[in-house]
Amino acid sequence: MFPPKNRSRRRGLTLMELLWAISVTATVAALMAVLASAVSTSGTYVREAQTAAQQALAAMEHIKRLVGSAYATAQEPGVTVIRSWEGMWQFPDTLVIWLPQGEPANPQGPPLVEELVLICPDPLQPEHLIQVRAVGDQRTVSLWDLNTSFWQAELERIKKDPNSQRLLLCQGLRTANVNDVMEDSPTGFPSNPDDPVLFQWGPSHPRLPILPSGFDPSGPGGASTLSNDPIADPNQDPSPGSSPRIRAGVFFGLRYAPREEELDQIRQGTLAWEQAAWPQGLFNAAFGIRQVWVAMELQMSVSTGVGQGKVVLPLFGSATLYYQVPRDAL
Repeated sequence: MFPPKNRSRRRGLTLMELLWAISVTATVAALMAVLASAVSTSGTYVREAQTAAQQALAAMEHIKRLVGSAYATAQEPGVTVIRSWEGMWQFPDTLVIWLPQGEPANPQGPPLVEELVLICPDPLQPEHLIQVRAVGDQRTVSLWDLNTSFWQAELERIKKDPNSQRLLLCQGLRTANVNDVMEDSPTGFPSNPDDPVLFQWGPSHPRLPILPSGFDPSGPGGASTLSNDPIADPNQDPSPGSSPRIRAGVFFGLRYAPREEELDQIRQGTLAWEQAAWPQGLFNAAFGIRQVWVAMELQMSVSTGVGQGKVVLPLFGSATLYYQVPRDAL
């Protein structure tokens, strides 16, 4: 018989080695799960941000076309911004454009109310940006009068009127309760740093959470100089009320060149025609080219992909109207 062969002895894993292998595998699996979650969250945010940006940019492009098509005269500039108030904070969130459907009823002004187009947050659904027209309203009103208390109330009624012609421009605007902004902190910022304010740009004036930085929404009836300072409305109680007041992150700014004050001085004979600030020097002895510049910001609410978390995506745009001002019309 042959003697048995020597067989090599196979050594198995010890308990410590087995536990170590299990822990490494578990760690790798956990890291892969975290990575997959991060990729999913990032994907959700990117998709939401792209959708929000596309909506906002499409809305601003639509507004740009409307502003460029506005009707204007030497007395009526064609575009104005309506400023509403919450305590001492002003919200320049309504853009009004003189846009008659066909020939205007009064070619030299003032426009009919039904010829005006309003761009504003929906008062019933503030996260929606809408276009409103009061079809059939034959009253006349100068753009310079729209910031009076009577016409502001009328415009609010038109916005809510079910008979008004409405067009949804975009949805997903960022909204906030103004009570929370003003009551949590005397500076206008919430005391909770994780609860962002409605508007927090403008490093030179950090206590202005609502006004856009760099310009004052000055329009007909308002100041024409650029400013960041809050202006208290003497007709409003500066103390915030107790009822919820939801406002959307929509802001419009307005600038005329030449300013209305310059045109008034030309009418009064205290400023020479050629000394007015005609944009790019576009004037002659018979007429000048006036510029109406509209700045706009839409703050969109975007999901972070984690629970109910939201972040703000601000989108900026501008629109311009140029029109002739006959010298003999002043």
